[in-house]
Amino acid sequence: MKFVLFLNLFLFSFLFLLKISNKTKTYFSPDNRPAEKLIKSIDGAKERIHAAVFMITNDKIIDALIRAKNKAVDVQIITDSGNLAFQKNKVKKILQSKIPIFVYKTNTQNKNYFSARMHNKFAVIDNWVWTGSFNWTYYADAKNQENVVLMNKPKVISKYEKQFEIIKKERTYTLTVETLEQLVIFQNQKRTENKSTQVVRPKISNGNGLRSKVVDLLKLIRFQAKNTKT
Repeated sequence: MKFVLFLNLFLFSFLFLLKISNKTKTYFSPDNRPAEKLIKSIDGAKERIHAAVFMITNDKIIDALIRAKNKAVDVQIITDSGNLAFQKNKVKKILQSKIPIFVYKTNTQNKNYFSARMHNKFAVIDNWVWTGSFNWTYYADAKNQENVVLMNKPKVISKYEKQFEIIKKERTYTLTVETLEQLVIFQNQKRTENKSTQVVRPKISNGNGLRSKVVDLLKLIRFQAKNTKT
């Protein structure tokens, strides 16, 4: 009798643990406002937040990451160089909080990765995986049509953590505040040069009348003559 009771209790406990260890949650933006769920997950983290995200600009999410870092949670971020080039990026704020940022090497010599992007949007948060199309930005949360899947399946977590480590160790460089400031200076210079060398084409009316066609043709001839190197 005791053995049967013990066996039933064991089976019940096993099935209960199996059920809670294979949960899947789904969210859509803007309907479900995934940022709120993400911030709640980050604030509840106790051990690790390993995130590979193409774009991070949402201040509330960044503040949650900083709070986690201050609670001694292992916070690490992989992002793309496109995030650094974006003028509204908040990368410096993250770096100043001592959270390590690893930048994907876009211009690598390996032809398999040349001009590729680190376009992932996932995070391993303790024993959960957060993934989907959702960038960590205001527009992704409040404007765009995005999706998020939150899973706590051990095999899935293991695969995502393994991929995070592969990208970090083999395909990134560690960003510093100094490197970021140099990149900003370089990007500003490039924008200024592009503006100064930008060629303004003449406005063409595309009218049907003979006069309009002649005027348009003369404009194009003058433009071509002015911009032709001798």
